[in-house]
Parts: sequence; structure tokens; C-alpha cells
Amino acid sequence: MLVMAANPDLPEQMRLILIVVPSILAAIAALKFCSALAVYWTVSNAYSAIQTGVLHYTIARRIKSGAVSIG
Repeated sequence: MLVMAANPDLPEQMRLILIVVPSILAAIAALKFCSALAVYWTVSNAYSAIQTGVLHYTIARRIKSGAVSIG
């Protein structure tokens, strides 16, 4: 997330990779941990990815409708 904040001009595909890959790695690593930690880690990462996706969708809609202007 820090990379995305430091460089807002990243292509959308790279942003998606920065969101999805850590979630997948957390799910794989969670297979080696106790179940409570695994569930917490997986759900937390999935929620964060969904929240980021909804935020991007909402901002894009507002920019498209003219309610928000950039620059």
C-alpha cells in the first residue's frame, strides 16, 4: 500500500497485483499457522482488498459523473 501511495501514477494492473498478491501469499502462509490466526489473516486481507476495490470504483464513478475533479 505504501508503494501505491508513493507513486499514484502506477498502472491499474500493477495496483491490482499489489492488492491481490499479498492476499494470496497470506492465505498460503496461513496454512502453516494455527487456525484462528489463519482465519483472521485471510479475512483481514480479503476485506482490505474488497474495501480498496469498492473505493476505487466509487472514486472512478464520481470522477466520471463530474462530481469530483482531479488536478
